[in-house]
Amino acid sequence: MKNTSYIKTLIALLEDVRSQVQAAVKEGLDLPAVRKRVTLDDWKTKLAGDDKYRRRAFQDFFVVPGIEQAYKEAKGEQLTE
Repeated sequence: MKNTSYIKTLIALLEDVRSQVQAAVKEGLDLPAVRKRVTLDDWKTKLAGDDKYRRRAFQDFFVVPGIEQAYKEAKGEQLTE
């Protein structure tokens, strides 16, 4: 890394996830409904491009656990370490 642009991108991604999840929780949605509501396709394209393996990794290793953790946080539940 030559600058902080990647870190700023990740911060923006996390803030977007948190914002979308909090809004869905305020509407009373449960976790499965929140997973359907939160859209991260633009982020997936930005960070993984068109590579199917990177897109799958983004889904499996960020989207799935990231939404669950943001949901727990929004509900005031204990976060997984």
